[in-house]
This record gives sequence, structure tokens and C-alpha cells, in this order.
Amino acid sequence: MTKIIDIYEALPEVFSVIAIHAVYKDMTKRTIERAMRRYEREGTITRLKRGLYARTTANQFSVAMDIYIGYIGFSSAMYIYGLKTELEANIYVCTSKAEKPVSFMNTRITPVNMGTLLYGTRMLNDVVVSTYAKTIFDMLYKPKHANFFDLFRALNQRPLEKTDLYELLGYLRDADISTIRRVGYILDKRTPKWFVEKVRNMSSKRGTSFFFHNTAANFNSKWRIYDDANVIGWSNAV
Repeated sequence: MTKIIDIYEALPEVFSVIAIHAVYKDMTKRTIERAMRRYEREGTITRLKRGLYARTTANQFSVAMDIYIGYIGFSSAMYIYGLKTELEANIYVCTSKAEKPVSFMNTRITPVNMGTLLYGTRMLNDVVVSTYAKTIFDMLYKPKHANFFDLFRALNQRPLEKTDLYELLGYLRDADISTIRRVGYILDKRTPKWFVEKVRNMSSKRGTSFFFHNTAANFNSKWRIYDDANVIGWSNAV
């Protein structure tokens, strides 16, 4: 029993049975799994997925970063930046491939596949997080995962600076036309004319784009985009 207690005291925030077995070679995998079940009953650890556990006292952002390779993004990044005080029950982690979400305590950790656009980060509060400009970009690149109330509130509290805008232009050079149009449409009245013109030059006068659902509603002719969910309306709610 003493050995099991010693194992608990030495457990990191996130760990696997395989990793523990590699350290405690004198214990069988079955013995370690039995110890994990006991800790679960006691409420000191929780199972994330098969063979992977976390201490119940672990920091949820640390857990997210231990599970996935990537960075904290979207509204979760806004929280780390102090641009929102309420933490949602969903933490977003930007990754380079499609992966399944994981539940930790009362939090759902959701990976978002960013593909080749998995860059634009900094370290803040011991967490790898998207830069402020990249956070804005990601929310418009993957609007399905974006909270637009959070986005407009953040833009009100912390308007994009010149360095942010040049950084954003760099991301747009690697983006598709629909993302470019979303960025132009949302930031049109919130950024200087020189920035808006640069974004317009990156766009196209041909074809149309949709914000979400391919529904022909609320067409903006300047940016050739259908705001089918009236996203711009959230700007009036903050």
C-alpha cells in the first residue's frame, strides 16, 4: 500500500499507465491500473481516455497542452489575455490534424484542426497561446468554433494595433478567399483605410463566399460575402 501512495505523490498533472510502468518497473501494469481505479474512486484523478489520466487538481490549460500538440486559441485565448472573465466549459486547442475531444472534470477540451496554418503563437502564463492577431484570424478562419460576442468585445477593449495588422496581413497571404472576405467584412469599420485596402486587394471580385451555412442572406457587396448568421449584429451587443 505504501508503494501506491508513493506513486500518487509522484504523479504529474497528466500521465499514462505506460509512462508510470516505465518508471516503476517492479510493479505490473495490472497493479498500476488497479491503483488508478482506486484513485478514481477517491476522486484524486480522472480518466481522460484509455490509459491516460490527470490529477483532478490539474490546471485545465496544462491538461489541454499535455494531451494535444498545438496552442490554446479562440475564446480560450481571449480568457488567457484577460479579455473575458468567464471561462466557458469548452477549451479550444489548435492542432495540425483532426483529433477527438476529451473531457476533463466539467470541461470539454476541443481540438481544432488548423492544418498548415498552425503557427502564430507566444508563451503567456506558462501556456502556449495564439498571438492576439492570430486569435482574431483563427476565429474568422474557423468561424464554427468562434464566439463572436467575445471577438467584438475583445476588439472594443483592445483595438488592433499597427503591428497586429501587419501580422494579420501575413496570415491572410496564406488564407483562402473566404477567410480574407470574412476578415475584411468584420474589420472594415474597425481598422485604418490602408489596412482595408490591402485586404481588398487580396480578395477577388469574382464569386461569393458565405460566413457559415451557404444560405443566401444578408449579402455584403463590398466584400462579396453572405452574412447568413448576421454575425455583424453581435457588434451591437457589446
